[in-house]
Amino acid sequence: MISKLTQYLLFVFFILSNANAHAQTTRFDVIVYGSTPAGVAAAVNAAREGVAVALVEETDHVGGLTSSGLSNTDFHSFESLGGTWREFMNRVESHYTQSYGPNSQQVKDCWQGAFYEPKVAKKVFMEMLDEHDNLQLLLQHRLVSAKTQMLNGDTTKLIGIRLNDLQQEKLKYLEAKIFIDATYEGDLLGAAGCKYTIGSEGPDKYHEPAASPKDWHVQCYNFRVTLSNDPENSIPIPKPKNYNSDTYQLLVDGMKDGSISDLEDIIKGPSRQIPNNKADFNDRKGSKMSIKICNETDVWPEGSNEVRQQIWEEAKQHTLGVLYFLQNDERVLSSIQQEMKRWNLPKDEFEEYNHFPPLIYVREGRRLVGVYIYTQKDGAREEGSTRAPAFENAIAIGDYSFNSHGTYYTCDQQLIGNLSAASRPFQVPYPVMLPLKVEGLLVPVAVSSSRVGFGAIRMEPTWTALGQAAGLAAAQAVIKDVEPRQVNVEKLQERLHESGAITFYTSDVSPGSSYFRAVQFFGNQGLFQNLYVPGDVPNKRIKKLGPGVQWTTAYPYHNIQPEKKMDAALAENWLQQLSITDKNLLEKTKQMTRGEFLDNLYNLVISNK
Repeated sequence: MISKLTQYLLFVFFILSNANAHAQTTRFDVIVYGSTPAGVAAAVNAAREGVAVALVEETDHVGGLTSSGLSNTDFHSFESLGGTWREFMNRVESHYTQSYGPNSQQVKDCWQGAFYEPKVAKKVFMEMLDEHDNLQLLLQHRLVSAKTQMLNGDTTKLIGIRLNDLQQEKLKYLEAKIFIDATYEGDLLGAAGCKYTIGSEGPDKYHEPAASPKDWHVQCYNFRVTLSNDPENSIPIPKPKNYNSDTYQLLVDGMKDGSISDLEDIIKGPSRQIPNNKADFNDRKGSKMSIKICNETDVWPEGSNEVRQQIWEEAKQHTLGVLYFLQNDERVLSSIQQEMKRWNLPKDEFEEYNHFPPLIYVREGRRLVGVYIYTQKDGAREEGSTRAPAFENAIAIGDYSFNSHGTYYTCDQQLIGNLSAASRPFQVPYPVMLPLKVEGLLVPVAVSSSRVGFGAIRMEPTWTALGQAAGLAAAQAVIKDVEPRQVNVEKLQERLHESGAITFYTSDVSPGSSYFRAVQFFGNQGLFQNLYVPGDVPNKRIKKLGPGVQWTTAYPYHNIQPEKKMDAALAENWLQQLSITDKNLLEKTKQMTRGEFLDNLYNLVISNK
């Protein structure tokens, strides 16, 4: 006799397995789920290749955190930026130039487009999407489930997704040849049955010195709150519901014992100013109390919409509570209170959301366990080189330290999992986006990496570069009728380089250089790993580009010097590394610069393929 529970489960299975029979079915070549910057980049780049694309977003907001308050772009050197992210920055700068004039304060404050108001970021993303007739944007469509079909052995293929159209309150079923999960949480990869992990693996799993003990906690979340110090464009911080000033006793204690003497000891904000008298207020890393929430966020990655909404509301009330407390409580140091009173919600931002950012900062969720797992060694200096390791199959780069804002608080308010470890400008290989046993899916955000490795990758410029690569790879897979893991990575790299994207970091050969293509190709091959030997060169300090910014001068000893006269010994060394014998090319070395030699060498290699 079948139990009532078994009957119920069979009924649910029947409904889910047959849902597409009662839903509207639409087919595309490529479907991108999640309109983060990576998602926008994936959709736009796939559309530019001529395939039919859908960009699906659960909320009514486009641009992820970049248009939801994260206005202080996280990267170190401008030399690490290319492709779609650089296009985004150029469009931002163009907006301020056209709106206020080339010599305006707004243009100066936008720092070549790296600082921007959230509404401007959203405008730019929407313009990029609207330029393509073969790209359809579906807002307020929440993923319900994924449909897969069994292939050989235990491998499956993602063929469709069921969505709840939240506006029309009806089910839709979408099919595509290739899918891209561009969500911060990894929602689609989870629904598709991909193997994934959450939390820290511990230091022993991948031999990572910076790893915290193995645990299931995720990195803390907070809102990136845009505030204005323009009295004409300000709305007072509202007193949150259920406000209790005793909640903030830790801040009072810190002001009494001297550990807190300045507003930026609590919240990073006034120093992170963006155009038009606004600032990006962020959690203070390592603080016992700021605007972050920990512990509660552990259930977010796999949580239902109701669970996430509850956490979102709790985080909003906590954030408003801290801001309101600092402005109004008599126990707050006068200097801190006066500074905080200058900042309020901007009238002209997030108007449809009561001037508060719509998205919480999901620093990490699920992480794919894929074909290649990126770890600390992949972004650290390689022994005998000034560089991080080279990847022949690199499709993106990044320049940021291994970073975590902490993962959970102990009972005595000690923050665990806080991380800041040095890295070098690094490459990201293509297989981090490939699931192990699921075809038809690319994952450019919740990539296959350790917790430590993810700490360097998880910045919007790098995610966007990965999104661009995913979009181009998906289009190539559609056109060639192959799976993503069968994509010709060298052809993908060529297309990336043609689009101004960077797969190998240099400080002196940018996408506009005539030598860019050759340098990128040979950099991926590892040709320049021993161009400088650490013990043979003096230490050089990296300098900040200005106050209140994290951007720096280029990383030293990452230059190629393409205008330098070519050295015969170096030419022989490079040819040896590539197992090439060409006496004719060596004979011409004396008349060539490094760049010219590399260009000739590139043409030689390509012609022999």
